[in-house]
Amino acid sequence: MARAALAGNPSDGYGGGVLAVCLQNFAATVRLDAMREGARADADGRLHVEPAAAAALVVAAAARHAAATGRTAPGLRATVRTTIPREVGLAGSSAIVVATLRALDARLGTRLARDELPALALAAEQDLGIAAGLQDRVAQAYGGLTAMTFGLDGSYSARRLDPVALPPLVLAWDARGAAPSGAYHGDLRARWKGREPLVLRVMAALREQAVAAAAAVEAGDVDALGVAMDESYDLRASLGPVAPRHVALVEAARRHGLPVNFAGSGGAVVALCPDPARLAGLRESLARVGCRAQAVRLPA
Repeated sequence: MARAALAGNPSDGYGGGVLAVCLQNFAATVRLDAMREGARADADGRLHVEPAAAAALVVAAAARHAAATGRTAPGLRATVRTTIPREVGLAGSSAIVVATLRALDARLGTRLARDELPALALAAEQDLGIAAGLQDRVAQAYGGLTAMTFGLDGSYSARRLDPVALPPLVLAWDARGAAPSGAYHGDLRARWKGREPLVLRVMAALREQAVAAAAAVEAGDVDALGVAMDESYDLRASLGPVAPRHVALVEAARRHGLPVNFAGSGGAVVALCPDPARLAGLRESLARVGCRAQAVRLPA
């Protein structure tokens, strides 16, 4: 499923913390079947991927799965289907990788532990030069609503919270403003490695907001959750310029009185929206600038 961060992002690669939720609105699936006679396999002769645009992610995931389990999948065709909007920060790439790992488990009779999935998925994407942290993969491995904290050594802890405890949420995105997140994360990583004081301070503060957001959900404190979401966006924005179209999404939500945070790396936001009338107003405002909004559907 797609993933939306509620607070703390993007501190996951920097000893931070994140509260994130999976969305039933959008998902990726990978189906594995015996390859049709005459179909062309990829370069290693084992796996054919349709559509070709997803081949790199699927093949990288398959290689990592084989290394972890000692099992391979000869003569298989992988069919990938995704409804996740591309490159707007909803974890579409990692959704395909995690779906591939799970499909291989089902096909080969292997059973990767839930806590193994995030590191394997991240490693597969890093094999392709994708700069990212563990957040998306942990959220998708655990499903539902997940509170996470991260160590600087690549370790993490995660616990599932009850999604029913969340107030209604709305997701808004602008596909026209979509852009790959690798450049953003690559620059941020370089600044972190350079020990830039601003980056160090912001990452520590983002971790605090993630912890506060999780506590607010558990206490049923909608106002405190909203503060943590707003603070998370403002902290992130303090790291440097944000694309004007992405800022417009945040400003539209705030004009309607909705606490809001980037769902991921930009291009999509998630907002608290207990009042259906405000959702209608937000949709109307966003439609005028070519953006979309819909109520979030949460997994059980």
